[in-house]
Order: sequence, then structure tokens, then C-alpha cells
Amino acid sequence: MNYKRFLQKIDNSPAMKRKNSANESFVIRYKPPHIGLYLTNGNNYDWVFWLLKDEKLELNEMGVKNIH
Repeated sequence: MNYKRFLQKIDNSPAMKRKNSANESFVIRYKPPHIGLYLTNGNNYDWVFWLLKDEKLELNEMGVKNIH
């Protein structure tokens, strides 16, 4: 996996530009047929970007939770 490109995708996303709270965290959410990375604060989800399967696996290894 190209980590530099992956981190640039996260940093350049509109959700990250709006992120301003330490209480916000990342989650992986399924919206068939897509898998997305979301920034969550309580019950609000801000889409960051769609994930590839290998990116999802890497994020799971880093401790990012899956929600359905």
C-alpha cells in the first residue's frame, strides 16, 4: 500500500478540513456497494472517501472500527 498517497487522500478530504474536535474519530461504514471512511462525532457521520479493500484491511489493522 502506498501510505503517502493514502494519507494525502485523508488530509485533502473535505471532512478533514472541517474537523475541529478531538472527540471525532474515524469509522469504516458499509453503504452497499461501497465501503467508506467516515469521520464521526456522536451520531453524525461525515464522509471522507471511499475505500479499496486493501485500504480497509490496513485501517482495520490500525484499529479503525467497522460499523454497519
